[in-house]
Amino acid sequence: CMTHSKDPAHDVSHIIRVSRFAKIFYTMLKPEYPTLDWGIIATSVSWHDVSRVEQVGALYNKSTPLRRLLRRVPILRDLPLYLVWRMDSQYSSIAFLKASKGSISNDLQRQIAIAILADRALPRLQPHESLQSQLYRNIVLASDAIEMATIARGEAMYHNITTKHLTDTRYLNRLLILNMLLKIPKIPSYLHFTAARQIYDLIQTASLTYMTKFYPTDGRILAYAFATKGF
Repeated sequence: CMTHSKDPAHDVSHIIRVSRFAKIFYTMLKPEYPTLDWGIIATSVSWHDVSRVEQVGALYNKSTPLRRLLRRVPILRDLPLYLVWRMDSQYSSIAFLKASKGSISNDLQRQIAIAILADRALPRLQPHESLQSQLYRNIVLASDAIEMATIARGEAMYHNITTKHLTDTRYLNRLLILNMLLKIPKIPSYLHFTAARQIYDLIQTASLTYMTKFYPTDGRILAYAFATKGF
């Protein structure tokens, strides 16, 4: 269903990119954790943003004169984006639980649902997680976080907006600024194993070089984001 996503940043290409990072981490961690199950990781990645298929925020789901006017109000234009971001993992996890009910074991369903939640897993669940469940959650979290800083993420958004007409350039500009100022600085806090930090270092270098050359203004903002510690 991600092929029909209305969110220019979260389409099927996003899932493919996150899956590739997850596969790298799975391959690197497998020798140390031989019972890791790629099927659980792949399923979790495939479902982690399914809630965004129909939802990009109340002011951005449709382009009407009133909504375009309200987008000019600073607080109003960002609140819908925040609400979608804040609840996406929970809604995606619930959607998976409903769709998989009765078709897989309760333990497998629980592991996948928690991995989908990633950093939004309820604190009361975390102490009861097995090491395996924590690994699944951290692999999905790291893969999704690193993908946010890739060149492909920004270019895919631009293509989806200008070619497929998913939302508009106002949405693109606002989302890019919010990501660079608020979300990218927090990426290091989501990288809980060495392989993820190593891959992120490579992505930082590639993305900053590309942005500085082709989008100098955005490149300066990205450099600030990479150098800023998240809060």
